[in-house]
Amino acid sequence: MSNGLTQQQSGIEIVVKVLTVAVAAWAAISAYEGVNKNIQMQSEQFDRRLEAEEKVRVQQRREELKQRQDEYLKAFFEKKTAILFEVCELASKIARSDDDGQRPKSLKQFEVLYYSKVIMVMDDEINQAMWNFLTECKKQQYQLETVQKLSQTLSFACRQSLHNNYPSAIPILNPNQNQFFHKP
Repeated sequence: MSNGLTQQQSGIEIVVKVLTVAVAAWAAISAYEGVNKNIQMQSEQFDRRLEAEEKVRVQQRREELKQRQDEYLKAFFEKKTAILFEVCELASKIARSDDDGQRPKSLKQFEVLYYSKVIMVMDDEINQAMWNFLTECKKQQYQLETVQKLSQTLSFACRQSLHNNYPSAIPILNPNQNQFFHKP
């Protein structure tokens, strides 16, 4: 019987060893799954944080680009305003000049502006108003009253163009209401 008992003990030992190995394998698999889940959760958290950071970077970049665009538009508007003021001032000098020697000089400056700087900032209305003014002034027998009205029309076209770019900065005036002007 002792031989049978030893065999039985050996069998039990084998079963215990197999169970020990099985429990150890199960524990290793469970630990692996736990580590794997932990790694997966960390990976998902990292992905979410990366997405959030990317959204912040994209938003910041959009804001930077918007600010640069606003700065460019402001600088362009300031330059456009200066050019259009120069145009209006020359048109006024031409329309009001009693000195025949001054008028050709001012007209030449007006033409230079028309064919240079104004091209960068003009719209169709300014182009048409400047062309009408220039055409009338170049006539041998131009009508001073017509030139003065065309000068005023040009100034309104310039004002309207500036208003179209920045409505809140430049209020619109109705050129048909002579509330701001009196007849000379």
